[in-house]
Amino acid sequence: MDGLICMVTGATSGIGKAVAVSIAKRGDILLLIGRDKLKTEAVLEEIKKLSGNEKISYMLADLSSQEEIRKLVPEIYEKYPRLDILINNAGSVFMSRADSVDGIEMTFALNHLSYFLISNLLLPLICRSDYGRIINVSSSAHERSHINFSDPQFKKNYNVVRAYGRSKLANLLFSYQLAKRVDGSNVTVNAVHPGVVATNLVSSNNRSVIAKFLTFVLKYRGIDPQVSANHIMDMFTSREFFEVNGKYFVDGRIVPSAPQSYIQSDAENLWDLSNCLTNSNFPKT
Repeated sequence: MDGLICMVTGATSGIGKAVAVSIAKRGDILLLIGRDKLKTEAVLEEIKKLSGNEKISYMLADLSSQEEIRKLVPEIYEKYPRLDILINNAGSVFMSRADSVDGIEMTFALNHLSYFLISNLLLPLICRSDYGRIINVSSSAHERSHINFSDPQFKKNYNVVRAYGRSKLANLLFSYQLAKRVDGSNVTVNAVHPGVVATNLVSSNNRSVIAKFLTFVLKYRGIDPQVSANHIMDMFTSREFFEVNGKYFVDGRIVPSAPQSYIQSDAENLWDLSNCLTNSNFPKT
């Protein structure tokens, strides 16, 4: 478990940054994925100073854009012989409905489809590892959510809480389905609820009263991101979890997710929908 090649999305703040620091301090090779060049470069230099690790690099991509993801992935294949750890962490809350550049509701595009597309495109590279791990950051917000396949993108009656919860439920349905696909291989797929963390979850473009209040609550009432980062690190460094696949972690423990996250027909329908929305044909099994 030494000398791992690790990739973290949403790595410039909050949980992603805390995990990246922890990985760097282990001395592993680390790839940060960020959207803003200046911010990502600043975080990279900060992590190098904190860790003393020079084996850190970054790549830029707006992960709500499928074109940018598809440009990013070949660069990763070119740079690295394998990928040991993929941590899908990028995500946000959008107080009002907006479409991505692909015409897809932003919460669904960023919080779910980016996980779906990146994981599937990078899976052959992860399979080259003797210890391939995909960790998807979900949320307890999934517990009160369901996916309405007649309107999965909230084209009618958009609600920020329901949209976020739906995307986090999608993370779990996707994780469990992908875990079945890789079962018996050297790759595992698991999901994690990081807790209510002091992080910049709300889109910085939103200046509404509700957005400002939510940002305040997360910043001053949320837990230290390092606490969640430690739990995520245990998921791929602890021998206790070496063979664990298709599970949901909370506070460093494996727990059941909500019953609706285990509905197989929903997982398959979501996979088909995700293939359709990304113009892909990734197999479910």
